[in-house]
Amino acid sequence: MQITKNFSWAEFKGGSGLDMVDASPKTLAMVGIMADTLETVRAAAGKPISIVGGIRTAKSAEAMRKAGSNPSNTSDHFYGENPAVPLAVGAVDIQCPGMNIKDLFNLILQLKWNGKISTGQVLLEHNPVKGSWWVHVANDPRLVLSPEDLAKRTDSSINLVAVSLDNGKSFKAIPKGGYYEA
Repeated sequence: MQITKNFSWAEFKGGSGLDMVDASPKTLAMVGIMADTLETVRAAAGKPISIVGGIRTAKSAEAMRKAGSNPSNTSDHFYGENPAVPLAVGAVDIQCPGMNIKDLFNLILQLKWNGKISTGQVLLEHNPVKGSWWVHVANDPRLVLSPEDLAKRTDSSINLVAVSLDNGKSFKAIPKGGYYEA
């Protein structure tokens, strides 16, 4: 099932095992917001965007840990599908074949800083063991959470723009308006 012109449910579902008919209305809304954001990124990049990490469940997050990844227990990837993480707002990990990952990260920051997209966290991440890179993009919590729930999130869980070169174990923040310079 297509969510937008260029993004389907299967891409967001990934290894979570969550079928669209079983997803909550809130999850479906979060996926729609993210798909619209990714359409803007795709248009700016002029190339297809690949979702390499989408919706997670508690079971799929555990499988990731066993495979050597470091998924956060409070990840926005849960899209509200894990009762233990009720404040998750939806996130994806993406790559852009044919585009340097650091250039993709800076393009997303440019779109964010110029008000072309509204996001929460934007993270450039690297798993040195696997040699893989991706950009993590989260929905803007202000578009998803009630004011009461928004007040329960920390500023870093809402607006963090950072780089992690150690598989998400530590992050170096990038100041507002800044870009990554390797």
